[in-house]
Order: sequence, then C-alpha cells, then structure tokens
Amino acid sequence: ELMESIKYYYSKTNRRITFEYILLKDINDSVEDAKELIKLIRGINCYVNLIPMNSTVNEFSRSTEEKTNAFYQMLIKNKINVTLRKEQGHDIDAACGQLRIKRMQGELCKD
Repeated sequence: ELMESIKYYYSKTNRRITFEYILLKDINDSVEDAKELIKLIRGINCYVNLIPMNSTVNEFSRSTEEKTNAFYQMLIKNKINVTLRKEQGHDIDAACGQLRIKRMQGELCKD
C-alpha cells in the first residue's frame, strides 16, 4: 500500500522520492536486506539516505562499519542513488538522540 502511494505521489508531482533507511545491527543491515530494498525501489525516481543508528539505551544497536559499507556498495553496484549520512558526535555519545537520552536520564535521576 505504501509503495502504491509513493508511485501515485510521484505520478502527480514528478518529485524525486527520498527513502531514509536506518541501519540496525543484525535486523536490516545485511547484503540480503540491501537486495530486498533494491527490488522494492527499482524503477522509482528516488535516492536512499543510509543512516547509521546512534546507539542509545534500547535493544537496537549500530551496524558494523563493514556491514554498512557492504550495504552501501550493493546499492551503488545496482545503480541506486545513495548517500551514507556523515555524522558527528557518535563516538562521544553526542549524536542525534543520544544527548536527549542523557538529559532524560538525568531528569529521572533528580526525582
């Protein structure tokens, strides 16, 4: 249903579609997952923004650099327009989402 809506939107606007794809370790970061994504979006005027997960206090974690690169290269090899989001602050827990979690934890500790 979503893909049909995307195709309909494109037919009415002629605007390129952006897919934001967060890579989650051992959940959606394999080369097989990349192949499935390619099948899903092939033929759509789009690009994919690959986003490395910023680890916080939940069950999800960041994909390895090797798996991230393999995923990225599979999309490139199949002529999918793709960018790998550059980020800053992950190494010091200051990336998107991480500072908010720290603040929330600090607020919880005050009570």
